[in-house]
Amino acid sequence: MMDKKGQGSLSMNTIVVAIIAIIILLLLVTFFTGGLSTIGQRITEVFRTGTSGYDLDLAVRNCDDYCARAEKLGSNTLAIKSSAFCNQDFDIDLNVNNQLEANEKGLKCYGTNSVPGVTCSITVSQCTS
Repeated sequence: MMDKKGQGSLSMNTIVVAIIAIIILLLLVTFFTGGLSTIGQRITEVFRTGTSGYDLDLAVRNCDDYCARAEKLGSNTLAIKSSAFCNQDFDIDLNVNNQLEANEKGLKCYGTNSVPGVTCSITVSQCTS
């Protein structure tokens, strides 16, 4: 009599290869239907600004860092104008209502429509003139 034990089962290698093939097939289908672009956009939104924009503390720290870098440029006005301190915009939910209103969008590190709490020796005229 022959022992038929295990003849009907799949090997572990076959199972692993089948799982990998299914994952690759799903990725290909998602890619060709345009699903990866929307997934990428959602991930980017989460890590970039979230639903309520930048955190105020993070924006102040970024502006302070940008200021320090701009100050190191000395009297090079063209370099200061093109610096992140003069050009970076922030969307910050200042009233913490989870909605960005018009006065909370496009805040700069300097000037009248600026991130609250930023102090820097770089002036508005250095960024705009």
